[in-house]
Amino acid sequence: MAKRRRRTHDYAEEPLEKPTFKPKDDYETDTQSDRANNSAGNILQLHQSHGNQYVMRVLGGKQPADTATLTLKDVFAIHLVPAIGSHGLSTLLRAIRVAPISERESFYNDASNRAKIRDVLPADDAKAVFGALLKDPPYIPGDLSEQYRSLDKSEKATIDDKANKQLEAETDVTGPLDWSKLEDKPFARRWLRIRDTLVEKLIAEKVTAALKEWVIELAASGDKATLAFTLDSLDKSEQLALRSDKTFMEKLRDNLAWNDFADCVQILGRRALTGEELKDHPNVIQQLNEAWDDSLPMMPPATSKDDIESGNHEEGGWIYLNLVTGKLEFKKADKLRIIVRGGTPPEMAIDLSLPPTLDDAVIIANYHIHPNEPGVYAEGPSGDDFATIDSYGIPGLMKDWKKVWVYGSVPMRLKLSGNRTYPMF
Repeated sequence: MAKRRRRTHDYAEEPLEKPTFKPKDDYETDTQSDRANNSAGNILQLHQSHGNQYVMRVLGGKQPADTATLTLKDVFAIHLVPAIGSHGLSTLLRAIRVAPISERESFYNDASNRAKIRDVLPADDAKAVFGALLKDPPYIPGDLSEQYRSLDKSEKATIDDKANKQLEAETDVTGPLDWSKLEDKPFARRWLRIRDTLVEKLIAEKVTAALKEWVIELAASGDKATLAFTLDSLDKSEQLALRSDKTFMEKLRDNLAWNDFADCVQILGRRALTGEELKDHPNVIQQLNEAWDDSLPMMPPATSKDDIESGNHEEGGWIYLNLVTGKLEFKKADKLRIIVRGGTPPEMAIDLSLPPTLDDAVIIANYHIHPNEPGVYAEGPSGDDFATIDSYGIPGLMKDWKKVWVYGSVPMRLKLSGNRTYPMF
């Protein structure tokens, strides 16, 4: 198969996009859901019912006993054949789109799968398949994106060249890629994530082992004033390199009391995201969507706090920042509910007052769902929600039938040290 001619890198930085909540059954656009009940087998059964000739292409000439249990690997074993035809390609693409995100990533990360796609399919069909496998939430520029822009011209050229080669090795697709073209976006996002990985490696190489050893020695010595001064004196690229090194951060944690470690992490530039930033974060959006589904919004209200699955009810939990890795972590609240007001049925609320502690993490927000029908209750957070969140010292996120609301008087957790759950406790 002939490769497309390599061209000079010319990728534009993707503008910030606000992911939207997708229609429930729109497989063409739903790129953020991870629904276990929508398997690739459902699509294959639909094609079988219409006599799709490609469904019958089974290795060995036999049809699987239970198509509803097919994995992506099974689907590709059946359909990834020369002269696949438009219907067979459509089956592959639809199977990819309804597969869980984790399964798509695992399938793509297997180099043998990528090689077979490149070898069997024509260039345009291969690009369509890779684009579907790579479809993921929008790329959101962060520390590494800023660091890339601060590199000198020769360093950028080296990074660009390596990223170009890696993308072409994976997919046979070369630049330039156009953000205005829907088919190019997955590859441009992949390129940007490859670039960020390369930038992270370059930064780590720039910071010498001697600097890391010196910081750890200061932490072990108990000289907190000199340690804080040293970390504050580092330039931003050095601070980023230190906090991006998981092994270094674990050593720093192990040599300090928790509050001293949290203060050092904040000096190194790690901070809690604001409520508005969290609202637009792809992982938070996914968590809110799952909580919305779990709240059973299409059912009448639950009738008992001891049987909340009998109807719609509030769901929610807590959002944490891992100080070692910088990643967001989530913990769902249990099924216990409290009765706010009596009646038939009683008005119940989720209890978020006693969050658990997670290793290496602090709470930076909580979230909950109001699954009420439009017009039954007022939209937005309740008065009790506002009063409660201000006693916690973090922002709150609430999703109802209209939108995701950010509420509370503080935009973000201001200090990483202090109580690891709610800072006001």
